[in-house]
Amino acid sequence: MRAQSETKKIENRLPKGTDERKISFITTCKGRLEHLKQTLPNLIRYSPDEVIVVDAGCPDRTASWIKEHGLPVKVIEEPMDRFHLTRARNIGAKIASNPVLCFWDADIMISSDFIPWIKTHWRAGSTYAVRKQNHPYDGIHEQGTVVCAAQDFKLIGGYDEMYNAYGGEDHDLKEKLSRSGLRQQSFPQKLLQSLPHNDEIRTRFYKEKNKKMSSIKNRLYAAAKRTVLGMLPGMIELPLETRKIISDKVESGVKDWVEGTEFKKLRLEFSAKAWLPPPYRMLHSISIELSVEEV
Repeated sequence: MRAQSETKKIENRLPKGTDERKISFITTCKGRLEHLKQTLPNLIRYSPDEVIVVDAGCPDRTASWIKEHGLPVKVIEEPMDRFHLTRARNIGAKIASNPVLCFWDADIMISSDFIPWIKTHWRAGSTYAVRKQNHPYDGIHEQGTVVCAAQDFKLIGGYDEMYNAYGGEDHDLKEKLSRSGLRQQSFPQKLLQSLPHNDEIRTRFYKEKNKKMSSIKNRLYAAAKRTVLGMLPGMIELPLETRKIISDKVESGVKDWVEGTEFKKLRLEFSAKAWLPPPYRMLHSISIELSVEEV
C-alpha cells in the first residue's frame, strides 16, 4: 500500500468582496430535537446569514418540526440507521452558500455576541477559530464549534468520515486545518454554552454505546494516522484507502479485545516513494504498533 504526498499552495483563503464575512451555521440532529428547540430559535434571534440543519434520520422528525414552524433554515433529510456525525456535517457543508462555515452541535447555545465577534475579530485567511481553553478538558463539550473558511474546509477534504463513533472528529479537523497552514485562534468562552445532559444521550444512536470505548478507538486511529502523516511532509490528509486500512484494523482489534481477555497488539505497515536525483527513487517504510495497557 502506498500513499502519495503532494502539497498544495494555499493562497487567497477567502474570496474578496462585500460578503466575505457571511457565515453559514451548520448543525446536525438525530434524537436531539429537544435541544434544538432551545438552541435553534436562540440562534435565529441574532439574524444569522444562513442556517443549515441536517436531519440524520432523526426519530423526532426534526425536519418536519422546522418546516411546521416556518423557521428560516435550510433542511436536509439524510436517512441514517446509525448516527454518522462527520458524514452529516460534510453533507451540510456541501450546500452552504457562504464563504465562512461555523459547525455547532445541537446542544450549543450561542450568545448574541458570537456573530459580531467572528465578523469583527476573526483573522480570516490565516486562522480558524475555536473556543478558548484554559486546560485540555476545559469546555470539552463546546470544542465541536469550529469556524473556518469554506475554501479551507474544502482544501482539507472536510471531516474524516472514518470517525463514526462519538468524539474525536473535532480534534482531527483542527489538526488538518493546522497542517494546511492555518493557526488556531480562540474566541471568548462566554460566547458559547452547552446544555447539560448525560452520556447516554450522546452515544444513543452510535453503534458503539460505550463512550470510553469510543474514545479508545478514536485515539488509536488518530495515533496511527498521525504517524503515517509524519513520513509524508506537506500532506494534509491521508488517502481514503489508507485511512480505511487503519480504521478497519483498529475496529477489528478493539472488537477482539472486548470479546476476549486482553488487547493484542495491532501492527500496520506502510510505504511511500519519494524523489531522488534520476535514475534513483527513495522508498521509505514505516511499521506501527499500537497497544493498550491498564495503569
